[in-house]
Amino acid sequence: MLLEALVAGLLLAVMLGLVLRALSVTAIERRRVDHRAIALQEAAGVLERATALSWDDLDPQRLARIQLSPTVDDLLPQPTLVWTVTPDESQPGAKRIRVDLAWRDLRGQQPASVRLNYWAYAPAEIAAKEAP
Repeated sequence: MLLEALVAGLLLAVMLGLVLRALSVTAIERRRVDHRAIALQEAAGVLERATALSWDDLDPQRLARIQLSPTVDDLLPQPTLVWTVTPDESQPGAKRIRVDLAWRDLRGQQPASVRLNYWAYAPAEIAAKEAP
């Protein structure tokens, strides 16, 4: 009887350890998914602000002035925002604008960044000047 109680207690302790480990992994994964959702929403917000700029202001220096919202610093650990602007060679008067938002995870490692792309097209008079 005492041996059965010890075995049952041991099994219960092992099962409790497994359940606690599973809960820990689930909480870490949920935090990672939450961070990614926050980053995606913030990247969409800064990209939307960029779409409001004029054609001439769509350059990396001007876009670098667009800052993340203050609450993102509290929600994402060490967020970094990187803009890339490249002319689209296939279409004169078009620019590809890419925004990358990265952050550190709970262990201090760099997870995959959130990346969004946007194509901007020059007004007709500017596009006509740039056409070959």
